Amino acid sequence: MVSTAAITLNLVSLITTLFMDLICLFVFTVLLQSIIHNNDIVLILVANNYLALFAFGLVVGLINIDMVRGNYNLFVGEETLDCRVRGYTLYSLIGVIHNTFALQVRF
Repeated sequence: MVSTAAITLNLVSLITTLFMDLICLFVFTVLLQSIIHNNDIVLILVANNYLALFAFGLVVGLINIDMVRGNYNLFVGEETLDCRVRGYTLYSLIGVIHNTFALQVRF
């Protein structure tokens, strides 16, 4: 049996990830409207950061959903190709986020 603390932390992580996605989506849409009116490279780079964070949040949210399902024994914990692809996508998006911040530093 999984402890109550692990279940609580997974649920809190899932909720905060979804909240982060909503904030990133809102800020990204506001930035898109600003980019259309004022074509500025800084705004485009900031929008790139928020888009990368949004994609990262989607992948982390999917992984958190599987972890919560595993806590309630609704998910069989086997290593599958889907699990490997999600893990690779997570690590590659961490690299993408690093590169977007590095690109913004260069400008």
